[in-house]
Amino acid sequence: MDDTENHSIWNTLHDAYLVDIRGKVPGTVKIKVEIEYLANRLPGNADYIFLDLYECSYFQYELYETKNKTILYDDLNEISKQDPIVLSFDIKDNKHY
Repeated sequence: MDDTENHSIWNTLHDAYLVDIRGKVPGTVKIKVEIEYLANRLPGNADYIFLDLYECSYFQYELYETKNKTILYDDLNEISKQDPIVLSFDIKDNKHY
């Protein structure tokens, strides 16, 4: 999968809530995603989508406090505590943000 496909997959999760994040980096990260509009398009009555990221070497969440202040988290437990929402996705220095 190239970076364009990775970018498209993550941007599909725009406005998704990451309600549970477990695992380790590097390694496998398991994410429980609440995204109603996408879950409703899938067969069944799903409330969540579950993602497994295998061989994940980097995972970071950027919390926007104000226009000029952000806080970066790379510890999965700390990320999970922030009740993160996916607003955007980016690729910098061959890393996905």
